Amino acid sequence: MNELPPLLLEVILLCDVEEMKYREIATVLEIPVGTVMSRIARARTALRGRLQTYAPLSSPSSPGGAAK
Repeated sequence: MNELPPLLLEVILLCDVEEMKYREIATVLEIPVGTVMSRIARARTALRGRLQTYAPLSSPSSPGGAAK
């Protein structure tokens, strides 16, 4: 998470760790709700990409995947 840009990190922490609602985050950060939503989406996409380096999603043909 520390690799995220500060603007993305703050919204993902407020949303997913502090469990604040989008409107609450917008009020605290003094930004539009749409900006909160956009930043959260970008942060989650960035985190998903970084996490796949450590735990790639298994495919049906990989060991541990679904049988054919």
